[in-house]
Amino acid sequence: MDAVATAPNAAVQDLVGSPGWIVFGDSGGGDRVAVDLTPGQRGHVGQIIMLDHERNIGAELRAGSLTDMVVNRRNDWYSGRAWAVRRWWPG
Repeated sequence: MDAVATAPNAAVQDLVGSPGWIVFGDSGGGDRVAVDLTPGQRGHVGQIIMLDHERNIGAELRAGSLTDMVVNRRNDWYSGRAWAVRRWWPG
């Protein structure tokens, strides 16, 4: 059995799951989008993460906050550059 260890410079903890990851949406392809209330040492409370359905541990940092995700990264949702979450934003 392998142990899970989070790198000291990680923004998101390498965990199998966390009660501090509050899921509020999905990508439409099985990945979950969550607010991170238990960030890694280089992250901060409230950052937005993506839980990849093909990975067993960890998550990917997507935005610094919900406001950052909605205001600054809105166009990435439609272009496919970062993620596609069309149903969150009427278009």
